[in-house]
Amino acid sequence: MSKPFAIGLYALALAPRLYTALAWARAPVWDGELYARAARHVAAGWGYGHVAARADGVGFEPACHYPVGYPGLLGLVYRLFGDGDRVAPHFGAFVGAALAVVIYALARRATSERRARVAGVLVALHPGLVAYAPVVMTEPVAALFVALGAWLVARPRGGAPGGPGSGARLAGVVAAGLALGLGTLVRPATLWCAPALGLFELDGGPRARRRALATAALATAVALATVAPWTARNCVEMDGCADVSANAGWNLAIGAMPRATGRYEPLLPGDGCGADGGEVALDRCWARTALVWIAADPGRWLALAPKKLHETFDHESFPIGYLAVANPEDWPEPRARLAKTLLGSWHRLLLVGAALGLVRSPLGRGAGPSRLRRLLPLALVLGLAALGTFLGTHPFWPVALAIPLLAALSFSGAHARGAALRGFAGWAVLGVGVVHVIFFGEDRYHVVVSPLLCLLAALALEPHEPAGPRDVAPTCSPWP
Repeated sequence: MSKPFAIGLYALALAPRLYTALAWARAPVWDGELYARAARHVAAGWGYGHVAARADGVGFEPACHYPVGYPGLLGLVYRLFGDGDRVAPHFGAFVGAALAVVIYALARRATSERRARVAGVLVALHPGLVAYAPVVMTEPVAALFVALGAWLVARPRGGAPGGPGSGARLAGVVAAGLALGLGTLVRPATLWCAPALGLFELDGGPRARRRALATAALATAVALATVAPWTARNCVEMDGCADVSANAGWNLAIGAMPRATGRYEPLLPGDGCGADGGEVALDRCWARTALVWIAADPGRWLALAPKKLHETFDHESFPIGYLAVANPEDWPEPRARLAKTLLGSWHRLLLVGAALGLVRSPLGRGAGPSRLRRLLPLALVLGLAALGTFLGTHPFWPVALAIPLLAALSFSGAHARGAALRGFAGWAVLGVGVVHVIFFGEDRYHVVVSPLLCLLAALALEPHEPAGPRDVAPTCSPWP
C-alpha cells in the first residue's frame, strides 16, 4: 500500500466530513437520540440501559432492545472526549475517513493500484457517506467492520510461495472473525458476512474448497465467540436470553402487520402486544404475532417484497431527512428535496457502476461464444438500468439483485483475479436484500454496503485477465 497516498486519501475523506460535522451537527434525533443517551450512560459507568421509574423510586435498568455495539463504542468516545453534541459527529467523520483507506487497501488485493485508488476516492467523496458524518447512527461503523474483516483475510494480490505463512494466515482469519463479531454487536446482520470470508480461499490451489470451508467455519466461530459474552449478559440481566438485541420480533411485525407498507411504521399496543413485560418477552410476543399475520396471508406478505426492496435500494434520503429534523431552519423543504434528489441520483448511478464492476469488458481477446458470454451480462445491467431510469417509480432494486448473481458468475472465470472479493461484495449486498425483505426496508440500510459498491464500481468493465502466476494463491495456508 502506498503510504503517502493512504495519508492523502484519509485527509481527502476527512475534510468534507469534518466540515459537515462542524456546520450541520445538532442534537441527535430519531434513533440517534436513543444511541447518544445510552452512550452517556455507558460513559458514566452505569452500563447499557435506561433510567426508569420503579416502585422504590427512579432507578437504572439494563436494556438490550437495540444492539450494544454503537452506543458502547460511542460511550468510550464520550468518556475520553466529553459528551457534547458535536463529539459523535466528529467521531463519525474519523470513522468515514478510515473507511475510505480500508476500501483502498482492500481493493489493492483484487485490482491495479490505479483502480484501487479510484475505489478509495469514491468512498472519500461519496456524497451520502459525507452527509452521514453528523448523523448519529450505526451504519458507517458497521460498514467499517465489514470492510476490515474482508481486508484482514484477503490474500495479497500476486501472493506466491514465501508469502505469509500459515501462522500469519490463521491470525488473519481470527482477526477477521473478531472484526465481524464486533460488527455484529453494532448490526446483527453483519454475521451474515462471516461465512463468506471462506471465498478468499477459492483463488486457487487443489484443496481450495476444504480451506474455504475451514476459513468460513473458523471466522464464524470467532465472530460468535465475540458476541457470546454479551449474550450471556442478556441471559443474566434481562427477562430472557437475547443473542444481541431484542428487536427482531418488533422488526418482523413491522414488516408483516396488516398496516405494513414496506417501510417503517410504528407498532401500536392495539396491534397485538401491550407495553407490559420485559424487553425480551415483548419482542417474543411481537415475533409470535408477526408469524400469525404471515401464516394468515402469506401472499400479502410476499407481495410486500418489491416495496421493501424499493425502500432499501431505490433512493438515498435518510441523512438529509435526519438533518432536516435536527435543524429545520437550515433545511427548508426545497433545499432538502434537492439534496435528497442529488444523493439518490448518485446512489443509483453507483449501483449501476457496481454491477458493471462484475462485468468483464467485451473488448478483450476472444470471439464467438466467449465474447457473447461477456456481452450478455453487460446487456443485462444496461437493460435493468434503462428500466430503472424510465419507469415512473425508478426501480433500481433489480440492479442491486443482479449484483450477487453476477458476482457468483465471476467464479466461472477460472480463478479470474479478484473473483473472491467480488463474491464477498455480492454476498454482502444479497444479505441486505434478504434481511430487509424479511423485515422492512429503509434507504439507510444500504449504507452498510455503499463502500463495497464504490469498490465494485472502480472495477467497472475491467479487461478480462486470465489467471496467471501472480494470481495463484500462496501455497502456505493455515489448513492442511
